[in-house]
Amino acid sequence: MNPNNTATFAKRTLLATVIILMVSLAIYAGYLARVPLMWIGIAAFLAVAINPMVHQTARFMPKKSTALATLLILFIGIGGLFVIAVLFLTPLIDQSIKLLASIPDLLTKIGNSFAKTPIAHSLNVNNQTISNFVHTNVDAIVNSVSFIGGVLVSTAVSLVNGVIAVVAIISLVFFMTTEEKRWKAVAMSLVPHQNKDKVASIGHKVYRIINGYVVGNIILSIIFGVSSALVLWIMKSPYFLPLGLAVGLIDLIPLVGSTIGAIIVSLVCLLTGQTWAAVVFIIYTILYVQLENNVLNPAIYSKNVDISPLIVLASILIGGAVAGIIGALLAIPVAATLQVIGREIIATKETKTRPRA
Repeated sequence: MNPNNTATFAKRTLLATVIILMVSLAIYAGYLARVPLMWIGIAAFLAVAINPMVHQTARFMPKKSTALATLLILFIGIGGLFVIAVLFLTPLIDQSIKLLASIPDLLTKIGNSFAKTPIAHSLNVNNQTISNFVHTNVDAIVNSVSFIGGVLVSTAVSLVNGVIAVVAIISLVFFMTTEEKRWKAVAMSLVPHQNKDKVASIGHKVYRIINGYVVGNIILSIIFGVSSALVLWIMKSPYFLPLGLAVGLIDLIPLVGSTIGAIIVSLVCLLTGQTWAAVVFIIYTILYVQLENNVLNPAIYSKNVDISPLIVLASILIGGAVAGIIGALLAIPVAATLQVIGREIIATKETKTRPRA
């Protein structure tokens, strides 16, 4: 082998090895820092959502201060959440505890239904076996959790960590919003002069899509969550508050959120003996999805949010596999950005290859 070829091969092998090691270290570092990275992602999500309100409010602030406008918006948002918590937190916890306490009976009903199937007979599983398992294992768990203080309190990993996360996210939102122009200027200074207009155009399109998606998704989830709780309250469900909250949060997942929420609520209603409530809620969800697709989506999202459903679904699956529900939510803005950049690259290539007249 030619010595020059050998040296070239060795250099390329070394370079490839270094690149692989650097990428591996970056992935490992990202894994270690997954919690603060998630906080940053949530903060970016919220910063994009409130950014238009901040700019509108800043027009009425002294010296058109963005910082004062951001503080005012955050104060109003946090104050609103506090008022909602004061009004609904106690019944929400009470209903959640009751729902948790009913888990043994719900599991027993599911088990008894399973015991009637051929599979259960082949496994020698009967009602008594299932009942013993449920009351031996689940009752102890439920009693322990209820003794600690209910579902919401028991599922919190740590109160201190929760407070730190909230403070960190609010601080990140504040700085992201107030330093937006500075970071834009820094980013644009790194772009070659001949590409500044194109990069600015791409950035504007990406921001418009992400902002429209984030705000629209939050509004639609609030509408579905509140209306679902109202329907369940009318049907006299004893768990209308936690189920409405769960449906609203699950509906943040695009495309499939409302369906998953409807399935969960319907199962809870069926297992608690509220067959009519389950039927009514399924019918309501079908009607709501039609209303959302034909009326609410065009009105709220408008034409600014043009994201391919295939890209949305693929990004949900990938983001969900990486970081759960939060990953599924944050994957949509990333997918929108890649879609815009991809379209711009294709349009540029078509312009260059188009024959001149």
